[in-house]
Amino acid sequence: MPLLLKRILFALLDQYYRISRGEPNQPDSKVHFFTSHFMTTLKEDGPDAVASWTAKKKINIFEKKLIFIPVHADNHWSLCVVV
Repeated sequence: MPLLLKRILFALLDQYYRISRGEPNQPDSKVHFFTSHFMTTLKEDGPDAVASWTAKKKINIFEKKLIFIPVHADNHWSLCVVV
């Protein structure tokens, strides 16, 4: 299995474990998960509508190793992973 795929799977499992314990996204985490509402808001209302989503929590997405963005379009789900 390629190293990048292993890292993505590990990040998904780690985040799932944190969420199941009730922990939100941590500012010092190396990964960030946006909600499925993020892409819809970005598409419909533009970047200004989502600019504050991480700023309020003091999360700098440019310091993250992986960013996960779920996308729902025409009854189909995809997961965008920004590396």
